[in-house]
Amino acid sequence: MYKCINIIIFYDNEDELTNYIIDAADKGTINNLEFAVVVNKDSNNIINNLKNKLTKLVDNKIYIYNFGENIGYLNALLYVVKKIDINNYKYIILSNTDIYYITKNFYDYLVKKNYENEIGCIAPSVFSSNTNTYSNPHYKTRIPLSKIQRTQRILLHPQLARFYIKLSELKARNMKKKELPSEYVYSPHGCFMVFTNSFIHKIAWDSYGAKMYSEESYVGEMLIQYNYKCFYDSNIKIIHKENTITSSIKNKKKYQYMSESLQYIINRFYLYKPQ
Repeated sequence: MYKCINIIIFYDNEDELTNYIIDAADKGTINNLEFAVVVNKDSNNIINNLKNKLTKLVDNKIYIYNFGENIGYLNALLYVVKKIDINNYKYIILSNTDIYYITKNFYDYLVKKNYENEIGCIAPSVFSSNTNTYSNPHYKTRIPLSKIQRTQRILLHPQLARFYIKLSELKARNMKKKELPSEYVYSPHGCFMVFTNSFIHKIAWDSYGAKMYSEESYVGEMLIQYNYKCFYDSNIKIIHKENTITSSIKNKKKYQYMSESLQYIINRFYLYKPQ
């Protein structure tokens, strides 16, 4: 079991997805990396032709999954792992396609690396080319309920939300300029998350109750629930271009999705009390 499967989204992003798969395939071998493409939007009905095109460009196995609707980002992972034999893979990866690899032997490193058994998620070093900052560690410790509730209320007001997000970006530019050494953290940045086989077995039954956003908090909470940890590994590095798909969503709708996702996280992990 020395293979990885990388789950990615097709959302009318033919060129970006093609370039990503070619780049990713170059960072491993045909024996240690496979791809699962989840179709969330295919306006021109090109996915079958695209698969034929890709299989001529790379030798890695490529699987296509179309669930008949836009299932969102994290549910792409949770739907696919119900369709595959998880035991075939050492690591299951969910990533954006606006990613460039810095580490040349990325997948060779992963399949050979034996992390501690308590690790359920590995977060690579993520450099944002738009802001010249590092996105991991995402959150080092669990986010207080009061902070999530405050953010959720702000997002209900578009003008205030726009100002809040700009302020957060400026704060990140000042505080995340340097790459930090490897350490245990609460959550990974959602653009590229590496999950261990054993952790995926724990959450494969689940589904995510929001369209997009706040996936990091879901991962952080599920890791805690099943007594796993997230490890930020600065030895594996990627560049994140950011927002090539989400930039097409109008701000008002984007803030709505963000607010709804935070409310879902609050209800499920902070307020819910099992009987």
